[in-house]
Amino acid sequence: MAFIFTPGSAKTAKAPVSVQPSGYPCTAVLWLSTNKTQVAVSSTVAFTSAGTTQQITFVLNMPTAYGEYFVLIDVFMQGVFIVGMEATDKIIIPTGTVGPPVWT
Repeated sequence: MAFIFTPGSAKTAKAPVSVQPSGYPCTAVLWLSTNKTQVAVSSTVAFTSAGTTQQITFVLNMPTAYGEYFVLIDVFMQGVFIVGMEATDKIIIPTGTVGPPVWT
C-alpha cells in the first residue's frame, strides 16, 4: 500500500513496539529513506520498556522533494540499537505540471 502526502506536510504515525525486559529507558525513531539514506526523520520518542506491546507515536514532516520513500523504524535501549523494521507501505510525495490550454 502507498500513502500519498503533500510535500512538507506534518503527519503522525503510530506503531506497536515491544521491548523486553521491562523497566529500561528506550527511544525510537521513524524515518523515510531512498536507498537507505535518511531523507526525513521524526523526533526521537523516549519511553520505558514495558515488556509488552506499547503504541509509540511519531510526528514527521514529509519531504518537500517528490518521490517514493521507504518507511523505517529503529528502536534503542539505553542508546544501543536493538531492533528495526522496514514497513511494506511506502510514502509518495507527488508532483506534476499542467500546461496552458489550447482553444479550438
